[in-house]
Parts: sequence; C-alpha cells; structure tokens
Amino acid sequence: MFFRRSPVTSEPQCLILAPESSAGNRLRRALEEHGNGECLYFVQSIEAMALLLSHPDHGFKLAVLLADEPGRLKDFAQLADQLADLWVLLVVPDSGDDTIALAHALGPRYLTRADSDFSELPEILYRLRRRWTAHSAEEPWVEEEGSA
Repeated sequence: MFFRRSPVTSEPQCLILAPESSAGNRLRRALEEHGNGECLYFVQSIEAMALLLSHPDHGFKLAVLLADEPGRLKDFAQLADQLADLWVLLVVPDSGDDTIALAHALGPRYLTRADSDFSELPEILYRLRRRWTAHSAEEPWVEEEGSA
C-alpha cells in the first residue's frame, strides 16, 4: 500500500480587518513595517472579509480582527462559523467584562486592546504562522487508490 502526505501550504495567508480609523491605521502600519507583507491581506470592512471567507478555497489560515468599537464584536460573533477554521488574533475596544466574555466566545489565539501600539503583533503573527506551518505538516497520512 502506498501513502502520501496531504498537501502542505508553504506560507499561511493572513486576513487582516483594519478599518479606516486611528486604531486601524496603527494596526496597518505596525504589520506593514514589521511583518511579512506578501502573506498579509488587508480589508477595511466586515462585508469584504465575509465575502472573502465565503469562498471555500480562500486560503486564509490566520486573521487579525480589529473591533475598535463595541458593536463590531457582535458582527464578528455572527461570522463565527466562517472564522472557526482560522487562528484569530483579536483586538477589542475595551477590557470590560461583557467585551472580554464576547471576545473569548470567538476563541482567539491572542487578545489585545485597540488602544495598544500593536508593536507585539508582528512577532506574535510570525510565531503563529510558524506554528501553523508545523501544525499543517502534521496532517494525517492519506491512502492513494490503486497503489500496491
């Protein structure tokens, strides 16, 4: 019997929701200046993000989601099914109990506040990308038909 590895993506793609705002501009600058630009895809609206994630072959493995206003977290909760397969870094508007409870319901890998300077995010994103690549390399072996 012959086995082969499932395909492994070489570089996980990252979808970043960074609306036009003070926090969105800081986030964009921090990731563009210190991140790996070819793996980053920026959108400015939840609608654009939802449209990209609605395609079955979107290729995104990680997402950085900026909720710089309280209502945006509820919008993310409505997209929980589309976000379920992504490793999420979530930026919340405040550290109130309700905000943190709703944020944790989305299962983020990392949580920070919108008033941050985001200087830590490029390193965290880099580490998560490396971890995703290692995680993908551990895919189970699959059997090919017609092999002996």
